[in-house]
Amino acid sequence: MRLALLLAPVLLLGACATPREACLRDAGRELRRIDAQAARIGTDLARGYRLVVTTDRRQVSTSCPRRARDGRLVLVPCLRTETIRNETPLPIDAAEERRRLAALRAARPGAAARADRAGRACLALHPE
Repeated sequence: MRLALLLAPVLLLGACATPREACLRDAGRELRRIDAQAARIGTDLARGYRLVVTTDRRQVSTSCPRRARDGRLVLVPCLRTETIRNETPLPIDAAEERRRLAALRAARPGAAARADRAGRACLALHPE
């Protein structure tokens, strides 16, 4: 429930995008994905391993401030959810990662050209 409340403003802002902005964002999606994957693979190769991130949630006993009937602030025992981020190193096959990176680099010019064409089409369809 808390996650939904935190994401609501983000989703509302996304809904406020103009049709032109939404079209341009969609036009560059494939190119952004290729760039993000290439950057991640490059980082993994430089590091020599991949980091897999997981999160664990647990309940922690703590004290919470509450108003007493007479209006004073008192501390009462309560539970709080704590999120722990874990990074686990995993070995990589450097040769395979280099092949994947080369494939992404080869695919990038085509994706950039498609993004450029789609972006120009967006501007033509949705002039300001």
